[in-house]
Amino acid sequence: MNQYYLFPCERSSDKLSENSMTRWRIRIRDNDAIIVSYLDGVGDHPDIPGCRPGPEIVLETAGIGAGPFRWLGDSLTGKYFQAAAVNDRFQAVFPRAAQAKVFEANPPSLCRIRIDKGMLTMLAEGMGEEPEAAINMQSVIEKGEEFLKDCPLCWAKERDAFWEASWLLYRIHKFPPDAVYTGGYLSIARSFYPPVVGHWDLTHACLDYSLKDISFASRVMQGLVNTFQNDGMMPSVYRPCWKTAEEKFQRCCSSPCVHTWTVRYIYDKTKDLSLVENVYKAFKRNLAWWETNRMLKNGLFRYGDFSLNVKGYESGYDKGSRFERRGNIAAVDLCGQIAGFYNDMSYFAGLLGEKYDQRLFAGKYQELCRNMRDFLWDEQDGFFYDYDLDRKEFVRIKTIAVIWALYARAATEAQAQKVHDHLANPAEFWTKYPFPSEARSEPNYAKMDTWQGPVWMSQNFWAAVGLTNYGYTDTVREIIHRSIQMARAHFKLTGMLCEFYHPERADGAGLMRKGRTTGPFRYYVGHFPIHILHALGQG
Repeated sequence: MNQYYLFPCERSSDKLSENSMTRWRIRIRDNDAIIVSYLDGVGDHPDIPGCRPGPEIVLETAGIGAGPFRWLGDSLTGKYFQAAAVNDRFQAVFPRAAQAKVFEANPPSLCRIRIDKGMLTMLAEGMGEEPEAAINMQSVIEKGEEFLKDCPLCWAKERDAFWEASWLLYRIHKFPPDAVYTGGYLSIARSFYPPVVGHWDLTHACLDYSLKDISFASRVMQGLVNTFQNDGMMPSVYRPCWKTAEEKFQRCCSSPCVHTWTVRYIYDKTKDLSLVENVYKAFKRNLAWWETNRMLKNGLFRYGDFSLNVKGYESGYDKGSRFERRGNIAAVDLCGQIAGFYNDMSYFAGLLGEKYDQRLFAGKYQELCRNMRDFLWDEQDGFFYDYDLDRKEFVRIKTIAVIWALYARAATEAQAQKVHDHLANPAEFWTKYPFPSEARSEPNYAKMDTWQGPVWMSQNFWAAVGLTNYGYTDTVREIIHRSIQMARAHFKLTGMLCEFYHPERADGAGLMRKGRTTGPFRYYVGHFPIHILHALGQG
């Protein structure tokens, strides 16, 4: 029997054993029956009376529109799309079901197993490939095995269910070209449907996927500039399936500008100058937008999160404690990112022979770094903070945003040493699984809510980049080790690969997401660049 590794069900009432966290097996029989391994190992299946545990259960359906696919309609309808759209997609993938009414009021429900939305969407869309064509699911499964053959060499020797599952996330998040991303794109998470491209997240996903297909990652970054608006703004989100420009592009705010680092990384690996040529002018317009709309009078930069006039979470640090204050506040993360932007643009200008631009951006980079040291560095605490220009005081909240001063190489060697000491302090950031988004010494750390305490794999990657800039290789190796240990331990206990993690508990108990007890999103590639992080540790 052909096999394909997938992810286990996500139900609070399910008692998942270790077996159920490792793999699901799927087989298609003439497109009218599905066999899924049921490895819960505890009594009858809660949704199928009389169905005993594994190693396999047969989910027979009276018709292709019944059984598990009826639940597909239940789970994926809502404010984001109409039931008819799901029905059309379903029939496109399974042409024999053309007459089936997926949304019958009282369909046969021999099976109502609650597999997570990502897996159901994958079944319905054929894993994102050939979306308009009828797909042979057996072929899709076999292609999945081929996908695993191209796993990153950095973990090939350690290959197990954890690494396979984390790599297969990209198998179900990759989408074909559209009018904007003409080379294809990567969605944030399959729990968002129709797909959503978050541009803060996309940079992380592209870096990870570059280990498989760097030419695809290059095409995605070239497609990114097609989302830039007429004034140069990069919208925070692109929604491919929406109809109007207002719906497609979330223009209420932008998102962290680390796309130049990703392009530079890809160029350094490929030496493909056409990539730089294709994005350079758009990047200049985007940089001008930041200078026009987010620069403060002292030459530093403020995220829209600090403004009452900007809706959305432009910083990517949604509802972090530092944003409880509003005003003319220079953000250490944005300043570091813009400094990196200037530095990368100077590098690109040199490659393209644009000598004036090269000198211009190099000068702006040096000036911004000086301003960061002058305004954001607190010698007393030995830390880079946000700075409130109106009150002329630091916003004294220790957060992981400090890493962006190291990312930009804005800190002196002595300042970098002090920042490193804070990051390595168990009373602040050196938790069992570093680095918490807010220091353990901060009062909101105990909330464990999104960016108030939890660990984000993406920030560990940027922290590793910043610390590498200053030669802290031993600390970087330990960060990488603990980051992988964190994700692996959580996967072993829950079968989940998550948006963020608990800095002290492998089971993730107590994690909140924007005030809700649902915890982090599952199977989320946008902030889970574990493969490129692993590769970074191997040089």
